[in-house]
Amino acid sequence: MIKQSIKSILFISLITVFGFSQLENEQTITKRGTNHVELLGKMAKNGLNTMVIFVVQRHDAKLFQPQWKRDPKFGHALYNAWKKGLGVRVIHMKMTLDNIHYLGEIPFELNPQS
Repeated sequence: MIKQSIKSILFISLITVFGFSQLENEQTITKRGTNHVELLGKMAKNGLNTMVIFVVQRHDAKLFQPQWKRDPKFGHALYNAWKKGLGVRVIHMKMTLDNIHYLGEIPFELNPQS
């Protein structure tokens, strides 16, 4: 019998909303998304390689951060998971009717807002 082990866990989230010169996660208030990043944070703390990739579908995005006013629980869960070792990457794309263009990574800010 061949035993396989999990090397990494990856979670991908698509983002479309943009405002106030920074990108905020469009995700509606959701227990599911919060639970996902909390679990990824626990796995990271226990030594598993975990990562969340936010795919921004806006070419004009400059910065990603959670929507602290709309879903502070998700924002805190993401921040805490990141502090435990969850990898976070934010890539952005330019979408047209015919193509999707990868434009690279953009910075993120996860520190809780007061």
